[in-house]
Amino acid sequence: MDDLGALILGKKPQESTAAPTGAVTDELLDSLRMKESGGGKNVYNKESGAAGPYQHIPSTQKMLAKKYGEYDPYNESQSRERTRQYLTELV
Repeated sequence: MDDLGALILGKKPQESTAAPTGAVTDELLDSLRMKESGGGKNVYNKESGAAGPYQHIPSTQKMLAKKYGEYDPYNESQSRERTRQYLTELV
């Protein structure tokens, strides 16, 4: 069983309590981007204020900038890296 499987079953990963290796894959990020923005880069949701390819809402943008440094939610590589960092933290 891999570390992610162990976490899902409520067990600790064998080597550490850190996020399982490979838990936040490029494939997962690609799928999330398609779901959130339909693959668009300059997408903005007027109701929620969510912006960019990963649709970060303003409060999430502020939290991520404070934790990991300022970024442009419309910049694909910056937004992707902040999304990866945030999901890794959540895992």
